[in-house]
Parts: sequence; structure tokens; C-alpha cells
Amino acid sequence: MILNLNSFIFIILDSLLLLVPRGRSETGKPKLLLVRLDMIGDYLLWLDALRGIEKLYPSEDYQVVLLGNVAWYKLAEKNNYFSEVYPLKRSKFRFNVFYRFWILYRIRRTGFQIVISPVISREFYFADCIVRVSGAARSIGVVGELNNNFLSWQKRWSNHWYTDLLQINKGSNMELLRNAEFIRQIGLPEFSFKRPVIEHSIEINCQLPADYFVLFPGAGWPGRQWPAEKFQKIALRVQQETGWIGIIAGSYKEKSLAQKIYCEGACVLEDWTGQTDLLKLIELIKHSNLVITNETSAAHIAAAVNIPVIVIVGGGHYGRFFPYQTENEKQEYLPILVSLPMPCFNCNWNCCYPLMPRCPVPCIENISVELVWEKILELIKR
Repeated sequence: MILNLNSFIFIILDSLLLLVPRGRSETGKPKLLLVRLDMIGDYLLWLDALRGIEKLYPSEDYQVVLLGNVAWYKLAEKNNYFSEVYPLKRSKFRFNVFYRFWILYRIRRTGFQIVISPVISREFYFADCIVRVSGAARSIGVVGELNNNFLSWQKRWSNHWYTDLLQINKGSNMELLRNAEFIRQIGLPEFSFKRPVIEHSIEINCQLPADYFVLFPGAGWPGRQWPAEKFQKIALRVQQETGWIGIIAGSYKEKSLAQKIYCEGACVLEDWTGQTDLLKLIELIKHSNLVITNETSAAHIAAAVNIPVIVIVGGGHYGRFFPYQTENEKQEYLPILVSLPMPCFNCNWNCCYPLMPRCPVPCIENISVELVWEKILELIKR
């Protein structure tokens, strides 16, 4: 494969950083770097496995630093286990040479003795290159699977940058199980996985209704968004059945979706899109009676704060992130899935059907309002 100019520059830059002397520990404790740069939902699913890392590397004995995605690092800062959290902007790190140099130089000079990259799907220009530049005596990662972001030549080269590479089951095994297997292989064979839990309370300075439900109609890609008009019909039915107020949540990007769902006089809805950062969204969901969402971080947040959640799920990654699997006998409120099984499931969102621009894929669009309502009604009555 021919490298583009941008990638070539970064490889040269990373190599030059190897000439920079590594820093030394000032506290006497060994320094441990955890590298976790994926999305909000991935981090939330990993919170359960973090319990295992805390047992293996207690903060009394190690100085633990987390290098995390800027999208969720403020939540990680609430965790007292980490001595520090380094936020990283993924796009800037990948394309801005000065920003990349600053991040890698900081890691190099900190002088970490151990680096752990627990991400199942490795990324060459992110965690792999960070592991290389760190110069840590011990570096632990996963063998990884080839995909569009991790090519065969990258895998062969970067495998040499790890001292320990773990073989995690391939396929669509649920992420909680994969994360637990990682913990078992690095030294805690008795580790039992359960529903991740957010234990930190975040107060929000706003008035919440006494009883409300949350609609989260957005998704990272329009193909995964259940149609707005169907969310609107579901909102009306929930309100007619319960009397609860509906709150539409999401980023500014979901403003147009909120406007489509909002219907004057049909039901009482409040548009909160663009008004909640991650911490406020967690608190909003934590005090709700029900969450209805696409396959997004909102579903994982609801599960982590033990709130009933209905998740509209397509087949792209079916089985990996939903449905939840746990080894905990007390199930509590695990996400309730609504899906329409098709032979093409586990397509990695490479849909084999012709798609109209900004329209959902068939396995999402064909999920009926009645199918979703059946699940909601069962939950409300229970």
C-alpha cells in the first residue's frame, strides 16, 4: 500500500521522537498509562473492566494516567482512580502535526513504565503509535482485527511495539465479554463481568419535570436513525399512557430532528438538544422514567445509571454492543432491544441495499411503531 504524504510525515515524526530522552518518575510509584481513545459508548462499556485494572494496579502502588477521548474525558476526571486524565482530540491528533508532536512528546517525557491499550479494535495511528513513542518497558494490547482502519502491514509492524499481545475472541461477541476476557488474561482469571455503573453524581442547574421520559433521536450516521415521524408517534403514545412529559435530547446536530418530532398541541415535549454536555446528559437520563433511543451512547448511559431504556438496533454490529450480556445474577434494568432480524446482519454497516441520501437502512427503517410500542407498554406495565 502506498502511504499518503500525511501518514508518511507522521511516521517520520513519531520516529524522531524516539530520540527524545524518556522522563523519570518523581513520585517513586511506577507510572501506568491507560490509552482509551474510542467513543463515549465504548468508554462506558469499559467501566466494568476498569474494576479489574484497579485491582491489578491499585492507585496506592501506581500512578495511573488515562489518555482519553476529549468527548468523555470530563466524566473520567470524576474517577478518583486516575491521578490525571489527558484529553485527546482525535481528528486534530490525526491531522495536525504540531498537536500530535505535543501529545506524544508529553507522553515520552512522562516516562511511563507500563502502557495498557485495552481497545479490541486497534488503530495504527492512534494507540499503536502512542505505545511505540512511550518507550514503556511493558506494553499490553490486543492482537486486533484487520479492517479499514487497521491494515495488514500496519499490524505486522506495530505488533513489535508491544511486549504482550492478547488474543481476544473474534466475531460479534458482546463487548462486555471481550473486555472481561482482557482482564482475565492480564492477571485476574476469576473476573466476573456485569453491567457498567456510573457512580458519580453531577448536579445540573435547571428545573426538571417531576415525571418525564427522554427521546434521543440522533445517531452517528443518518442510516442508523429511526425516522423522526416514528419517534413523534411513540412520544404521543407514551404521554397518553402515562402523562409524562417528553424531553428531546442530543447535540446541536439533532436540532432539525427535534423540530420534526415536536408537534404543537399533540403532546407536551421540551427541546433540550444542544443544551446538555455529557455530564448534564447523564444527570438528565438518571432522573428520567424511561429513555427511547437509537443505538447510541444514551442507551449505555441509561444502563449505567439503571434507568429503563428502549434501544432501536440495526444489524451493523448486532451482538457486539447490544444485547447486553452479563454474568451478574441481578440483571436490574438492562437495555431492551427492538430489532428486525435480517439475513445480512453483522454487515459492519456496509449495507447491501440501495440507499437514499440521509435515509435509514432497511433494518432500521422497517421497524414499526407498533413493534416499539409493544416493548414500551410491557415495560410501563411492569
